Amino acid sequence: MPPTALRHVAADERKRIAEQLATSRGQPRPAVPSLGSAAEQAAVEEVRDQIMALQLDMKGYIETCQPLAPAIHQFKTDLVLLSDPDIGTLVDSNTPVLTQDDRPVPQAFSDCLRGEFQTLELPPLKTGDTYRVSFEFETSDRPRD
Repeated sequence: MPPTALRHVAADERKRIAEQLATSRGQPRPAVPSLGSAAEQAAVEEVRDQIMALQLDMKGYIETCQPLAPAIHQFKTDLVLLSDPDIGTLVDSNTPVLTQDDRPVPQAFSDCLRGEFQTLELPPLKTGDTYRVSFEFETSDRPRD
């Protein structure tokens, strides 16, 4: 049964889920609404809303890495979300983590963040599929202006 909330998964469970996702990719999918249809627009908006909610849920997990780069309070990265509506969603993080002004973050911070992303299982996205999403994060201990 797919998860209903974001959660950590162990490496062996992640491998099992990844294998299920790979197997499901080879099976026939229901027809996708034609480009520009109202149904497709509604599906895109629903996935966008789900992804925005996931970004908020992920914040607590990534703040565990903050001590490795206490001066960095905003950063961004691209994540790939692999999803199937009957299985769940895994995060694949293999792109650089950058500051808001496109400088690389310290390697230990990047490794920690990417490690956290790789251990997350998310609820399934309604349409299932592979999504490349640009995420921007801001930590809660950012100094106030």
